[in-house]
Amino acid sequence: MTPDPSPPAPDKGHSGKRLLVAGLVALPFVLGAGWLLHARSSEAPRSSSRPRDAKDTRFFECKLALQSWRIAQGTHHAESDVYDPVFAKVDFPMQRGNRYTYFAGRGPVELRDTTPSVGADTATVIGADTEFLKQQKDSTESLVSFEQLPPGVQAVLGMTGTCPQCQISAACAANLDDDDTLDVWVISTGPLPLNHADGKPSEPDSVIHVVDDHLD
Repeated sequence: MTPDPSPPAPDKGHSGKRLLVAGLVALPFVLGAGWLLHARSSEAPRSSSRPRDAKDTRFFECKLALQSWRIAQGTHHAESDVYDPVFAKVDFPMQRGNRYTYFAGRGPVELRDTTPSVGADTATVIGADTEFLKQQKDSTESLVSFEQLPPGVQAVLGMTGTCPQCQISAACAANLDDDDTLDVWVISTGPLPLNHADGKPSEPDSVIHVVDDHLD
């Protein structure tokens, strides 16, 4: 009797990349929870705006999430020769509790003002978790709209070119201190006509700090 053929071995490379993406997305929320516990344990009076180190802790969420999104897009392109601006289609597991709004296009928007959220299956924008933020007494972040982004960022978001020779870009934005300035970061699989807020040139696959809410 001929033995049954062995099942195909799992693709450890892609599985490992998906685990890495999930871990990177979860990490900034662990950091944010640690900051929150530290802040609540302090009995010192608080000013209306947070200190710089608190802002720095929060922007780790945005920076690491964009880096993990880039890895997810790379895995998706390796499997299908295309990128996809719909977050759910590239195994991008954005955890609840996000303070930034994430953009890979103009919309549709996943609204995170209830549990469960609304619109995740088709969203190219993940809204800030306003349900979570309402519970934070010192929170200044809220849902950011596409129209609030700088024009230069609006112009580059989403897909450009014809796949497989295409590129995709995403951004995240939040108001960290209740002024008129947003904190805006961008990442892309290709070159962009954008510089960092301090004037330094950008590079493909690197996170670009386009608008720095620290500089207010």
